Amino acid sequence: MSSETFEGSGTVTPEGAAPDTQAVPVEFSFNIEPKIGGARQRPGMPPPPHKLKGRGTVTATDGTRLSQGFYRLRTSAGVELRIQNLGTEWSILGDR
Repeated sequence: MSSETFEGSGTVTPEGAAPDTQAVPVEFSFNIEPKIGGARQRPGMPPPPHKLKGRGTVTATDGTRLSQGFYRLRTSAGVELRIQNLGTEWSILGDR
């Protein structure tokens, strides 16, 4: 399976922030690598689900420093993802 790039623009807010917290405008790029779930397929059962793993970069377009921690990314296309700043790279943890 080959990887693909998920990139664009959007906004991030720290996870657990107050509802009136100002979202930070960002540009992002993630390398998405599909992985087969760890479970083996049993006869007569559907195949294990694919899991997505994504690592990449998120950069604030207004110069705001984004510290390590958990964030909500809302893309300009309306997709919402839970992401984590690991310090040197970002990781997609899941949607909503």
